[in-house]
Amino acid sequence: MERKLAVSSNRSGLEPQSPIPLYYQLKEALINKLSRERYKVGDRIPTEAELVQEYDVSRTTVRQALNELVDEGIITRHRGIGSILVKPPVEDRPPHLVGLTEEMDARGRRVRSDVVECRWIEPSPSVRQALDVRRPSQVLLLVRVRYIDDEPVFYTKEYLPPWIGLTPDDDFKGSLFSLMKTKGGVHPAKGDMTITAVAARFPEAHHLGVPEGFPLLRNLRSFYTMDDRPCGYTDQLCRSDRYHYYVQFDPR
Repeated sequence: MERKLAVSSNRSGLEPQSPIPLYYQLKEALINKLSRERYKVGDRIPTEAELVQEYDVSRTTVRQALNELVDEGIITRHRGIGSILVKPPVEDRPPHLVGLTEEMDARGRRVRSDVVECRWIEPSPSVRQALDVRRPSQVLLLVRVRYIDDEPVFYTKEYLPPWIGLTPDDDFKGSLFSLMKTKGGVHPAKGDMTITAVAARFPEAHHLGVPEGFPLLRNLRSFYTMDDRPCGYTDQLCRSDRYHYYVQFDPR
């Protein structure tokens, strides 16, 4: 008797056979949809019936996913009106190199930073290599919690070489790129990034307001001047429920 292989995904791209609950997959798909289609605060998102049809799932699954979005403060639900977007997720859209402050300003969102610590340190071998500094040079360690519209989203360790001219006495509550340009005359022009998934531990869990073990995205970024001189290295932990990475591929 001929056997047919089980279908591992439905037409929406969800994976019914995955150990990840279907409602959670749908919640993540909805967050991506809100970012990709650029929904704004106050916009009404598709109805339960529309989502059932679009994603080929049960109404129970849709309701669970929407309840998750309500619990995370992304939408509110109103009888007779539907679901309204109240807090869009943060989205990173490379390859245009720009600082977080400048990026969010352009979108009408407010950024602020709390400086946790700032001091000269003896760098680890990986940081020394990333910044191309040799012994016995120290580097400036800047640890910040960065907020989008007063919500903690990023726990960031930034490593800066001494030649850019910044010190622990500088004001790092604003844009680091702007400070590098105005004080040090350094213009970050290029960058690269590696993204991995990690579980939150202390102290980042405390600073980001999430439980230990919460899924975070870890972004390792290197920045360079136009002549390829390393001018910064960043180890950034981001809340996975509030930060999304978007890439668009063009046909050749």
